[in-house]
Amino acid sequence: MAEVVLEKEECSKCGVDVRENTLFCYNCGNQLVVEPNAEAASNGDGAVTAKAVTKAADEKKLSRAAEERRKARVSQRRSNEYVWEPGGDFRLTFLVAVLITVAVAAAVFLTVYWK
Repeated sequence: MAEVVLEKEECSKCGVDVRENTLFCYNCGNQLVVEPNAEAASNGDGAVTAKAVTKAADEKKLSRAAEERRKARVSQRRSNEYVWEPGGDFRLTFLVAVLITVAVAAAVFLTVYWK
């Protein structure tokens, strides 16, 4: 019986297992090492193809995005402080509570009466 050996790719920075064909580590945001394909980068005579230039531009955008994610995680979160300050108009609150209670009682009465 043949044994199947799977090699899992790991992040070089934090050591977490990463999925196949990913460009960044989901744990720390580190860009994973991608082995460059020499044949795709140049066409026989040493000239760089448009595909290689596009790929380089995409990698630059992705590295900037990873850097922004890292900065967002590191930033300090501001804590919100809520303070209860008494002194509102108690009479208005009481009046609204009484009106709501009367409206609910009327609705219940009408529902029972019409049944």
